[in-house]
Amino acid sequence: GLRKAMLIGMIGTCVGSWIKVGSVSPGRYWLVLLGQGVVGTFGVFLLGVCPKLAAVWFGPHEVSLARRIGVFGSQFGIAVGFVFPPMLFNNSTNREIIEKGFYTLTITVALITTLALAMIFTFFKEQPPSPPSPAQLRIQTNIEQKKNFWQSVKILFFNWSYVLLVLSYGTNVGIFYAFSTLLNQIILIYYPAGAIHAGRIGLIIVISGMIGSVFCGFILDAFSRYKLTITAVYLSCVLSLIAFSFMLGSDIVVFYFISTLLGLFMTALLPIGYELAAELTYPVGEGSSGGILTAAAKVFGIVFTYLYSHFLNTINDIAANIAMSGVLGLGAVFLFFIRFDLQRQKFSSVREFS
Repeated sequence: GLRKAMLIGMIGTCVGSWIKVGSVSPGRYWLVLLGQGVVGTFGVFLLGVCPKLAAVWFGPHEVSLARRIGVFGSQFGIAVGFVFPPMLFNNSTNREIIEKGFYTLTITVALITTLALAMIFTFFKEQPPSPPSPAQLRIQTNIEQKKNFWQSVKILFFNWSYVLLVLSYGTNVGIFYAFSTLLNQIILIYYPAGAIHAGRIGLIIVISGMIGSVFCGFILDAFSRYKLTITAVYLSCVLSLIAFSFMLGSDIVVFYFISTLLGLFMTALLPIGYELAAELTYPVGEGSSGGILTAAAKVFGIVFTYLYSHFLNTINDIAANIAMSGVLGLGAVFLFFIRFDLQRQKFSSVREFS
């Protein structure tokens, strides 16, 4: 169930966070790996929570906004990750300052995860007293589907439109993860004193992405133009990454502007992908479709981070960015073969007029 998944995920995340508090002292690198391994392992339980929670608790006119707010939560965490560490370390090489910064960072994270776990345990319920939408009622009353998880997975992977969405979404978000991971390294090539800039640019990318998510969400809510919206956003991602590639080394103000555009479009795709996955795969539960979508993005992120880093270190940054732009363009091609058959929307419309 939803509550069990969240509790298991947060317990593991909390334990792993406290393990990392004890790993700050020199000579305890193995403890860093252990703590990060625990967090990563139990984080799997939280990957598909956002789309599932939105669908279970909110009605058809609220679910899109709820899902966007959930995405905002993860993006806010990324934004804090861009800004907070540079403030603690300030590019210092002093061992005492670095150790103090790591203690502050790990203890803060551990306390936040502990508070989150306590709140989930105390306040979070499995589901509302009654289903918030006809679509959710159908899912909750489909006992066979709820029991047979692997049957649902089989249905998903034989839905070719969904498979294409997984490939397209995974490519986009995977490249975004790789880009975010290596942003500091890329910026320092052209701006040697740019550690602070890297944090600020990362923050701007996330904030602009939140704005883009809200805007695209309102378009979907008002017009339900999934194909037009996701295609326009995806192509804008490709163009923005190409522009980013050739603007490296330019005036820092121009670089900030291009980074804003990149974040505006790349992050905006996150909630659109979840929404479209739920529409294409209904009546399969949103937890399954959203979870596979998220898992694919993580796998793609690992692959693209390795490739991006490899090109960055063996060739140069422009070649690395152009290569990623080409891969992103391939992801856009997948969209043109998706059949935008919005099953959940059709079912809700039929129930409303019946």
